[in-house]
Amino acid sequence: VGIDTVKLSGEGFEAHVTSGQAVKQGELLLTFDLDYIKQHAASAVTPVIFTNVSEEDMKHIQMK
Repeated sequence: VGIDTVKLSGEGFEAHVTSGQAVKQGELLLTFDLDYIKQHAASAVTPVIFTNVSEEDMKHIQMK
């Protein structure tokens, strides 16, 4: 979440699962303090990258 947030050393984030843990749809993975991230990180923008997805499988959405 955010850009360069690794520099925050976990501050402002709470993981609810561990690396390698099996998860189910709808399970809470992470909570974070957006205000803290906005104040201390380079950006709160979070890129999402999809690989190996065909154009017909993609759904285009817009933020409100």
